[in-house]
Amino acid sequence: AGISCFSGTIQEEVTRTYSVHAVVDQKEKIKLPFHEAVSKGLIDPDTGNYINNVTGHHVPVIEAIRKGWYKSSSEKNCLLTMVK
Repeated sequence: AGISCFSGTIQEEVTRTYSVHAVVDQKEKIKLPFHEAVSKGLIDPDTGNYINNVTGHHVPVIEAIRKGWYKSSSEKNCLLTMVK
């Protein structure tokens, strides 16, 4: 059996898929199921952004996840591509 060698560049693209299972209600200081948070107006249905119901600020999804306002789990997905 021969040994195959590769010389070149490999590009890695990493994405994360988040599954939101709860959303924090800032006013009540409780976690709500996603569907309930939508009905209470804590999530912008057009953008998915978090709406702080104390300040009224719209917070981008990834920032809301980082701040812990969207309770989620994530899965890392990698795509390797050979670049010629």
